[in-house]
This record gives sequence, C-alpha cells and structure tokens, in this order.
Amino acid sequence: MPNPNRHHNLETHHRHDHANSNTPSPSPPKPSPKLLSIFLKVIVMFLILSLFLLFLGLAAILLLLAGSFLHRRRQRLRLRSPPPRTSSSFSLHDIQNHIPPFQYPAADKSTAAASDDCSICLEYFNEGEICRVLPVCDHVFHARCVDKWLTKVPNCPICRTRVRLDDVGPSDSMISDEETKFLWAIGVAR
Repeated sequence: MPNPNRHHNLETHHRHDHANSNTPSPSPPKPSPKLLSIFLKVIVMFLILSLFLLFLGLAAILLLLAGSFLHRRRQRLRLRSPPPRTSSSFSLHDIQNHIPPFQYPAADKSTAAASDDCSICLEYFNEGEICRVLPVCDHVFHARCVDKWLTKVPNCPICRTRVRLDDVGPSDSMISDEETKFLWAIGVAR
C-alpha cells in the first residue's frame, strides 16, 4: 500500500524548493580587474614567447639544412675539378730552364755578400750549395727553396718584385712591380 506520508513529504519538499527559487541566490564573487589583467598579461607573454621560440627553431633548422646543402655542393665541385692553378705562378720546368743555378762560392772577406743566408729557409749558404739569383733584383736563394717559392708566388721573397722569366709569355702579367707590391701587401696576390 502506498505511503501517504511519503507523498506529502515530496510535495512539501517541492514547495520548499520552489519557494527558494523565487528568492535571489547570492551571486559568485566578481574577480578583481587587477588580478585579471595580470593573468591576461602572463598568458599573452607566454604565447608571444612560444611563437618566438617556434620561429627561432624553424630558422635554425632551415639554416642547418641550407648549410648542409651548400657544404655538400662545395665538396662535389671540389671533387670534380682539379685544384685551380694560379696563372701568375711559374712551373718548376720554367724556373729551372730560365733561372740558371750556380754553386755558392767560398766566402772570402773581399767578396762578402750582403746576406749570407737564404731568407726562405733561414739557413746559411755553404760553399758548393746549388743556388739561384733572381734576374730582376739579384737576390740569392737556395735553388730548392726558391723553386718551391716561385711555383706558388711569382714575386721575390725579400723585396716582392715580380720575377720575370724570358720567353714565358702568358704567366708574365702586365702589372707593374709597384702594383704587384701593393697587391701583395693587401693580400690579393696570395
């Protein structure tokens, strides 16, 4: 049998809820505008920092890829072509044919040279060593030293005067000695 009291309790409870809904309920506390402003600034700064780091990472990846690509390309080009030979230097054959060697004479006080050492290797000349005199400036060097030097640099190691070989042709340039010295000083002729 249904319990009449139970039905009565539900009705009372329903009326009680209905009565409470008519009265205004207390509203939740409003957040402070200052606190909200700080919170919003932190979020915006976090987003800006995140985007900056994202773009920085992408830029770094792109630079690494580009650098890797260029490095591989340079290596491939280097492997394909032989090392360039500067047209301003001389071949060993040209040097040996156009600058005659001589044996260094015995040193006596009457024929003392201005310099008794090779300015390339910094060793003294000994009697009987094979040497060469450069044709324009008359500086003396060991033949082995000056041969190596002139295959790389066509200038005298002491005064930087351009060495001229007879009948060499294309490797002899139209640049004056003064221009050659200037270019050597600023590093172009290296």
